[in-house]
Amino acid sequence: MNSLLPKSYRGRFPFRLGTTSYIYPRSYAANVERLGPWLDEIELLFFESRPDARPTSAELKRLVDLAGEFALRYNIHLPLDLHLGHATAQVRSAAVETVSRLIDLTAPLAPTTWTLHLPLDADPARREAVFDWRERILESLYRLIASGIPPRSVSLENLDYPIEWIYELSRQTGFRMCLDAGHLLIQGGSVPAAYGRYRDRIDVIHLHGVRNGKDHLSLVELKAQDSSWIPEQLQTFTGSLSLEVFSYDHLVTSLDFFEKLWDRNR
Repeated sequence: MNSLLPKSYRGRFPFRLGTTSYIYPRSYAANVERLGPWLDEIELLFFESRPDARPTSAELKRLVDLAGEFALRYNIHLPLDLHLGHATAQVRSAAVETVSRLIDLTAPLAPTTWTLHLPLDADPARREAVFDWRERILESLYRLIASGIPPRSVSLENLDYPIEWIYELSRQTGFRMCLDAGHLLIQGGSVPAAYGRYRDRIDVIHLHGVRNGKDHLSLVELKAQDSSWIPEQLQTFTGSLSLEVFSYDHLVTSLDFFEKLWDRNR
């Protein structure tokens, strides 16, 4: 698929509107070349932490050049396979080291934030196990800070456990928050309530449709009550809003849905 977006959305909203680097089945740079002229920001997705899954130095240089050419910003989604709360100290140490290395590697891109997953490496039904996991997470986060990473440069994303846990980790360490609306909806949570409660800590929002327990779909799949909060509450949001979808069709329909929703309710 080589189609370009039908129109530009740059500077259209109070926040930076973007999408992922996984819209076209091509490289990071090839996606940015096609998306950069039309959007404010691109979410560079690092799915795996293997060295061969990272962008090369040449591609990083190309991404820096494209950011300058398009006056574009990036945010970076760190790999999903990093376990900062693992019960094994060696696994945690390797995860901390990998996060540090990737942040150093991609620092020339000057991202608006690095987004970090914190998988639940504990039995959620066992209160003591969850407490121990949270203590291990805190230890790893403080090690990242000690390595020289400013906590305000990293956002912690809510996953398949209460978003309040992410808030507490953010509050204790100074790390920021990434509100993933789809993850929250699958749990039956209220996105507007979470945004209203944590808005001062949220630097990036991941927005995507949900249907039958499956997320990262087009926004057209959102129910009215799950989307009406957007124009009502985001008028003063100045962070990054990423349409976290993974295909051209889902992106085009999401952009159209989003723009019409915004204009209809202003």
